[in-house]
Amino acid sequence: MNRIIACLVVAGLLLAAGSPAWARDAKGKIKSYDTTTQVVTLEDGTQYIVTDKVKTVEKIEVGKHVKVTYEEQGGRNMMTDFEEVEAP
Repeated sequence: MNRIIACLVVAGLLLAAGSPAWARDAKGKIKSYDTTTQVVTLEDGTQYIVTDKVKTVEKIEVGKHVKVTYEEQGGRNMMTDFEEVEAP
């Protein structure tokens, strides 16, 4: 019985540690983009760190309305993609 409980505990820990980050989306207007730190800030103040998954970094421009795809990692928003959208 103790072996079964120990196996279940270990399996639960492995699943929790290996759980994937879930992608989320946000929309807004780019307020600033710091090319040194690779941080995009939207008008609502939310910041996103541009990762190497973003293939169109050169299209990031202040004033554009965008949909940002990101994952939360260690309390930070890691941008994995973005696309320009029409202004609301």
